[in-house]
Amino acid sequence: MASFKGRSAGIRFALTFGFVLVLFYLVYVPVSQAAFYDHYLTFLARASALCMNAVGFEANAPGPAIFSGMYGMRVVPGCDGMEVLALFGAAVLASPVPWSPRLFFLAVGTLVLMVINVIRIASIVIIGIENEELAENLHWNIWPGVLIVSVLACWLVWARWAVRRLQHSGTSKSL
Repeated sequence: MASFKGRSAGIRFALTFGFVLVLFYLVYVPVSQAAFYDHYLTFLARASALCMNAVGFEANAPGPAIFSGMYGMRVVPGCDGMEVLALFGAAVLASPVPWSPRLFFLAVGTLVLMVINVIRIASIVIIGIENEELAENLHWNIWPGVLIVSVLACWLVWARWAVRRLQHSGTSKSL
């Protein structure tokens, strides 16, 4: 019976995780194509330029693009970090924990992952100033793996906390 409960909880987690991801894409695809989405992309570009300026690289972001010297990069849907946030959010929301801690950790993890994405964008531009080929390699090969590991790390911190909370409260649900 205990193994059935564990399997049932795993199936429930997987179904909820999948449902949240499907829901995300149903909303994200049309929203990311809407004109107002450029405001979010501009925010990311400006935050990345601010990050670059803070470490001594002169950068500006007049819109959803960052320019530094002769190098520039446009922030577009797909490079906005939303899929990373969706993976993390789906994993947290699918967890069998009360809503209040889920929402709190969702907010904290989202903030952490957004900061990592801003650093990612800034680092690609910084590297691109000197070496466009290396910047492309970072953009397409290195940073995607770093982002996935970051999602996994944030979720593991969440899962560890959630398991402890469930064990402390005596709840029999399992992750």
